[in-house]
Amino acid sequence: MHRDPLFDRKGTRREYGERDAQLVARVRAAGWRVLIVQDTELTQEQWPAVVDKVRQFLVGGRERRS
Repeated sequence: MHRDPLFDRKGTRREYGERDAQLVARVRAAGWRVLIVQDTELTQEQWPAVVDKVRQFLVGGRERRS
């Protein structure tokens, strides 16, 4: 989920900040699970680990509903 633009008008990457942390806390408090993948994780070298991270997140959600 992206609430705000990822880049400012100058093309600089917006940092994860307090507003983002508060939103994640509210979503979790409402009973939802949250997966955060940082753009720095989306490299060719780290891709297998990211795929596994997403897989574990999705499998964990299915196990809780069973």
